[in-house]
Amino acid sequence: MNRSDSVNDLVRKRIRALRKSKGLSMRKLAKRADMPMSSYAAIESGRYKINVNNLYLILGAIEADITEVW
Repeated sequence: MNRSDSVNDLVRKRIRALRKSKGLSMRKLAKRADMPMSSYAAIESGRYKINVNNLYLILGAIEADITEVW
């Protein structure tokens, strides 16, 4: 695992924890972030690497700040 994979893994785990702490399903978060549920699920599961644009969409949907995942 390289450094970028490690960072991606850490960020997606923190996003999952935030989503769960807010009581949001993956479907509801994806809808709020205006992205397909399958894409969000792939990001959270680690099948897709998260990019900065999607990260900010997701953070906006869960009303979180970048400092909460970085």
